Order: sequence, then structure tokens, then C-alpha cells
Amino acid sequence: MKKISQKIIKILIITILLQAIIIPMCYASPEGTENKTGWGNIISSGDTFVEEGKTANEGEEVTINNDDIQKEFNDMYNILFAIGVVFSVIIGAMLGLKYMFGSIEEQVKVKESLIGYVIGCFVIFGAFGIWKFVILILANV
Repeated sequence: MKKISQKIIKILIITILLQAIIIPMCYASPEGTENKTGWGNIISSGDTFVEEGKTANEGEEVTINNDDIQKEFNDMYNILFAIGVVFSVIIGAMLGLKYMFGSIEEQVKVKESLIGYVIGCFVIFGAFGIWKFVILILANV
């Protein structure tokens, strides 16, 4: 029974993680423009940035739009934050299930690992909170 529940939990975790990758997002865009979101947009924008740098090295003047760069960082922030939230919820649920259904020894191990879990959540949400705060301050400067 325990192995079956662990397999079900693993399948659910994999399904939840794959949803962010598999489910496509679509935004309306003007005709003739590429409509990429998420990692594809970040990668294509990075390639465009590198190409603009190469043309600037050849003597042509290239202007870089700060709004586009800020949008790319916001996309990366949202993707990484979503991954952090998913992992923290899944790990928290697994620890809770182990605590509820485990023996006394397993409950002690879960309590010991809760310290690491809380510190990890603090780092994830604190780091992203500080990053967002800095971006907001620098956007106003």
C-alpha cells in the first residue's frame, strides 16, 4: 500500500511539473510578429540581443529597448517563481503526508527536515521578493 501511494504521488508531481511546459500560452499579437511565450521568448530575445551586439561591433549603431529587457526579466522571474512555488507545495505536502501516516520515528525525521524546508521556503520567497523589490526601485530611477 505504501509503495502504491508513493508511485501515485510521484506521478502527480511529474504531471504538475509537466503542465507548465506542455500547456501552451497564447497572447494576441499584431500580424507578422512571432508569438512566443515563456522560455522560447527568452531564448529568441537572447539570440536577437547577441545579433544586435555583433552588428554594433561592425560599426553600426544599435539601440536597445530597456522595456523589452525588463519584460524578459519579468518573464524569467515569473517562471522561476512558479517553479519554486510548485516545489515548495509538493515537498510540503509530502512532508505532511509522511507526518500524518508515519510511525513515531518517521515523524521525528519529518520534524528534523522541517527546519530545512522552512529555511528553503524563506530563501525562495525571500530571494524573489528582494529581486522584485529591487526591480521596482530600479524601474523608478
